Amino acid sequence: MIEWLDFYRPYFTESSDLEQFVQVCESLEVHDPRHRAKIMMHQGRRLLSVADRMEIVEPGYEPLKLLFLLICAENISKLNVSTEELGQSRYHVRRFFCKFCSPSDKQAILENIEICQKNSSFEDLIDILYDVRCDVVHEGHYWGFNFATDEHPSMLTGANAEQVLRVRMKYEEFRDIVARGVVAATSEVLRT
Repeated sequence: MIEWLDFYRPYFTESSDLEQFVQVCESLEVHDPRHRAKIMMHQGRRLLSVADRMEIVEPGYEPLKLLFLLICAENISKLNVSTEELGQSRYHVRRFFCKFCSPSDKQAILENIEICQKNSSFEDLIDILYDVRCDVVHEGHYWGFNFATDEHPSMLTGANAEQVLRVRMKYEEFRDIVARGVVAATSEVLRT
């Protein structure tokens, strides 16, 4: 249990809530209809850790990190509704961010990732990030998008051929938003 406690600790304000979350997830047996919460907790850690390791695999290629964060979002959304349906990836990525991100996390995304020269909704912005994911998956185009850094606190970056984004959010900040969404989606299953 220590690996789960260590990984999810930053996303809980109370140690007792963290311990209960991990203990309940870990205790779920396959026959329990909430067993998918255990899978969600495990998959969240695995996919977020893979996203982190992309810096070792291909340093500086941020779309690879974004790819795995959005794979995590899609996977968690599908598990949350207990579906094994194929497709509907864009829908589930959008659903994850719209349903499981807190209002303050949504606001942070809106304030720190903006589509240049366009008024856009939160859903529009998530769709643009999903388009970056599609460029990686379908075109092998894993460059051209960047998160902000300490050295470059504001980045103009291409989302696709038609869109330019101004990104003032660091990878770690976006990753933490996804991690908090994993906790929220998993907690919802535990409550059912």
